[in-house]
Amino acid sequence: MMKRGAGGSIVAVGGMASLTAQPERAHVIASKSGRLLRRGWASPGSSTIEAARADRSLPRYIKSGRLRAIAVTSAEPSVLAPGLPTVASSGLPGYESILIYGVFAPARTSVAIIRQLNQAIVDVLRTPEVRQRFLNVGVETVGSTPEQFAATIAADVARLRKVIKEAGIRQE
Repeated sequence: MMKRGAGGSIVAVGGMASLTAQPERAHVIASKSGRLLRRGWASPGSSTIEAARADRSLPRYIKSGRLRAIAVTSAEPSVLAPGLPTVASSGLPGYESILIYGVFAPARTSVAIIRQLNQAIVDVLRTPEVRQRFLNVGVETVGSTPEQFAATIAADVARLRKVIKEAGIRQE
């Protein structure tokens, strides 16, 4: 059974894995990767699920052998971790957990202005220099339409609402 308690999005990631795989026991430790390793929690043979946010230090720990990456949580393989399978393809079908970044405007902003802003942002995100700068800090850019972005957020909220409820995750 997953340890129930307070937590943020990274705890929900572990909760999703626990509910999908239904392991007998899983304890989720969530941290930035550097803190996780400095505390010595990412050790070989650990029975703990360690979930770390991708940050600039993560590749260094993987290359040094202090951390063994086993899968990415996105639905598709990541350019940030070439060769790593997805969690879904590794035995937990349907599993996906990603951080979503986006730009929002006030509710009554005109559709014409939204479309103009969206196109300008997407054009910038598609430039090789900007794309590389985001990759350097562990972020893959998408550049979707406002409708696609809204659908992504709605689907993520619905999926996480179910995980939070079923896992007993609560705010403290």
